[in-house]
Amino acid sequence: MKINLRIINDLYMIVFIIYYFVLSGFLSFFLGVSNTIISLFFSFSFIFWYLIKPNRIIRKEILNFGQITVFIIIYIFFTSFINKQGIIRPIIYSQFYVIPLILLFLIYENDILTFRFLTLKKIKNWMLLLALLQLPILLIQNNFFDVLIGFNFSGQKIYSVDFEFGSFPLKNDHALGFFLVVNLLYIWSNKVLINKLQLLLASIVIVVNLLLTNSNVSILFAAIAIAFLILKKRNEIKIKISFKKILIILISLFLVIVLMEYTELKFYGDFKNKFSHKLDIRTSLKWFKKGFARREQIILVLLNDNITYLGNGAYAYFDILAGKFNRTFRHFSQLIWSYYDLGIIGLLAFFYYIKSLIKLFKHKRTSFNICLTVAIIMYSFFTIPTFDYSFMLTYFIYMLKDEN
Repeated sequence: MKINLRIINDLYMIVFIIYYFVLSGFLSFFLGVSNTIISLFFSFSFIFWYLIKPNRIIRKEILNFGQITVFIIIYIFFTSFINKQGIIRPIIYSQFYVIPLILLFLIYENDILTFRFLTLKKIKNWMLLLALLQLPILLIQNNFFDVLIGFNFSGQKIYSVDFEFGSFPLKNDHALGFFLVVNLLYIWSNKVLINKLQLLLASIVIVVNLLLTNSNVSILFAAIAIAFLILKKRNEIKIKISFKKILIILISLFLVIVLMEYTELKFYGDFKNKFSHKLDIRTSLKWFKKGFARREQIILVLLNDNITYLGNGAYAYFDILAGKFNRTFRHFSQLIWSYYDLGIIGLLAFFYYIKSLIKLFKHKRTSFNICLTVAIIMYSFFTIPTFDYSFMLTYFIYMLKDEN
């Protein structure tokens, strides 16, 4: 019996959605399943399937993007080799750039969707339902942390502030926040819910979920993105925006993010003194050596130090094999890691990688899509978005229009 090859892509997509959006956090927390190992399994299994799949049609832009990915991976192995980091670390580190490419091949080839029965509209309807169903899960996680933490078999130390991940991967409140914001923008920028009462209720639930995640960057992204969409009068309006303009927007956002990091200050009168004190190079260096520096303090220390061109090798900042940070405490940041691990060359390569990713959707530049692309770089300051299947899958699905 002949099997339609697109059905296999349907199955891959269903498995991806069920695991990364529904089961991953549960399996990691209660059963100790490693998301890193599962991600590697998904990556290698799909690469194997794609290599043996007949009649592959690859869009030229995706092929060029794949070549850029290969060059970056070669560089990762090169800098890891000269820093004697072994072979395992660069293999895992390469997933930072392989995962988006895999999802592109899974979802989108030659300007057509690769599915047989699934449609983007169906998938997005599932996503919206899943966004609403996060409410009871987040309420349980917020109110029963002391009880549930006793069932933690993940091998990771989890604090209450990291426990609002919903049904998403463990401690991944940023991916959940991004997912919620994208759904909020989607229902307001597209005629998904015609009934105004349904639209209002869905929006309220999503906003409540967003607040429960305690992801400040997601709340900031929601406020900026909604304002951006309002100014552009719906996402149907095409806008011309260059990568330089995006960088200007991101620099402005970075300044806002730094301010946001200090929202815990109770009195505005001493804000200036505490702010300048915490960003003083001596204070930053002191906390950096102790391992408790904030992200912006880490950047200040790295900028004050000698420029590293080739970096310290894959996972020099965070030892993936030992599961511990070598320099500072708890800070996942693709921007910081790219510089520390791969040097200034690696950081520039990351920005070029994102620029190439934007070019794949240059014929779909709406205000909605620009918001998603800006978010990728903005979240890179707080997490590792390109290593996260749930994050990148959300990005790609919503970058494409329903009619495709």
